Formats: sequence, C-alpha cells, structure tokens
Amino acid sequence: MRVDATSADVKEGSRRPFPIWEKDHYDWSTPGHVRWTVEESNYCTPGSYIDVVVKSEAGGGSNVHVAWERSGIGIKGKILIGLVTLTHGETIKKKVFQQAFDRLLRPQSQSR
Repeated sequence: MRVDATSADVKEGSRRPFPIWEKDHYDWSTPGHVRWTVEESNYCTPGSYIDVVVKSEAGGGSNVHVAWERSGIGIKGKILIGLVTLTHGETIKKKVFQQAFDRLLRPQSQSR
C-alpha cells in the first residue's frame, strides 16, 4: 500500500462468497471528488472505476453521486458485476458507503 496527500495505491478484496481481489489507484486531488481505478484484478477489467462526488446541500447535509463503471472478466467476474447491477449496488451501499457515513457521524470518543 502507498498513500500520499492526494492518492493511494491499495490492494483489497474479500474471501466471501469466493476470493476476489483488486489493486486500485485512489485519487482525491479534487476536493469533494474521489475516483478509484482498477489497475489489476482477478474479477474486473483494468481501467474499470468508481467515481464519487460529494456536494454540500443548501439546507445542510450532502448529495453523494456515485458513477460505477465496472466490467467483469471470466465467469466469476461477470456474475459478480451482474449481481451488483441487478441489485443496484445495495450490498456495496451497505458494506462500503453506509459504514463509512456511520463512522463519520459517531462522536469522536466513539470513533477510536
């Protein structure tokens, strides 16, 4: 893993329901914008990405826009990407985004 002020290179994955992994380049050099691009993976094509833009709302709160452009490689990748598409990313929303938002909302003393 490599991390600097505006980017990171990370290998991440999961063992369930079957082993998947990817090496991603994260870029947050533009305020309110994070994009992670696949460099290597055993289930999705290099160059695939997820792009997140967060904008403040006038009355408080935020608007989060996620652009998800992934394509699978092999049968495992095509099934996994297909499931994400069919469920409109519900699992990803719960496992990634909702957990991150919940952590941010916790009082500082509970975050540690």
